Amino acid sequence: MLVDTGAWYAIADASDRYHEEASRFYTEQAGRRPFVTTELIVAETWALLHSHLGRSAALIFWEALRATRTPILIPEPVDLEAAWHIAQAFPDQDFSFVDCTTFALMERLGITDASPLMPTSLFTDSVQAGNGPSAASPARKATARIP
Repeated sequence: MLVDTGAWYAIADASDRYHEEASRFYTEQAGRRPFVTTELIVAETWALLHSHLGRSAALIFWEALRATRTPILIPEPVDLEAAWHIAQAFPDQDFSFVDCTTFALMERLGITDASPLMPTSLFTDSVQAGNGPSAASPARKATARIP
């Protein structure tokens, strides 16, 4: 399961409105399925934690990734190209660079399970149903247009 910044942050910040839900989900799922994340998500989460909760919270997050040996996936140039197409294909969506790159990486690697706090239901409705990215997913629509 790919875990994004929203989920990592909610777990770390007890005042976050999704803290209890995210913590419960993480605790229940940690032993059942492997978690993965991306280096961009790690960087984004570190920056968010550092700016809102301080350096010690960011270090605790990093240490937790190390201690659990959470795989950190690295986007490839093809993911960056696909991410550009995703951003262009959805001008009405406020996808970040990290979001678009994550969608592209998930599509390329066939990752079909994402944390419940991913930023858009366009992508996660289909992956959480276990069906993989649907024809409606940003990655599928955008990458279909890549020459």
